[in-house]
Amino acid sequence: MDEIEVWRDIENENLMNDHNEKLKAVAVNILEVFQPIIKIFENLEKEPIGNVVGHIDRIFDCLNALWTHPEIYFIDIQSYYPQKRMENMFKVISRSIGVRIEKVFKENDMWQ
Repeated sequence: MDEIEVWRDIENENLMNDHNEKLKAVAVNILEVFQPIIKIFENLEKEPIGNVVGHIDRIFDCLNALWTHPEIYFIDIQSYYPQKRMENMFKVISRSIGVRIEKVFKENDMWQ
């Protein structure tokens, strides 16, 4: 959600120069790509485990689209999402899903 908030903030800023206007356009396109998974992460703590597992394909599709979306591809996405940033995002996403699964196991005493 922090990643999405960064792009929302940029999209909503009152920008004055050409560089910032370009950045705002990038934010609009990136938020469009993230749109299908925003609700997943907003509600992750409450999602049934079956839904969480089902969302993994949607998350994959979204992250893949980030690199292949025609409007984003031409803006040199790697300057906004270099390898280290993407690796960090993958770690954050996987940890979030892992924490949710672990919580369900504890709540349901799965180890018994």
